[in-house]
Amino acid sequence: MLGPDWQLDITDLVAEFMKVEEPRIAQLQGGRTLVGREPGITTVQVLSPLSDSILAEKTVIVLDDRVTI
Repeated sequence: MLGPDWQLDITDLVAEFMKVEEPRIAQLQGGRTLVGREPGITTVQVLSPLSDSILAEKTVIVLDDRVTI
């Protein structure tokens, strides 16, 4: 489970094809780091550069718990 301060590093290979379904819940910072903004559930997707179809997706739950890295 991801808290509001938790961050996730995204590889260079897919960084420009990433999309967050609910940007008020979490957002991609600099196209590479997923940052939780408020508690909720959203989906992070990797889109095809050719057709905009979804190649992969992962549900992300942002909690109100603080996380220290």
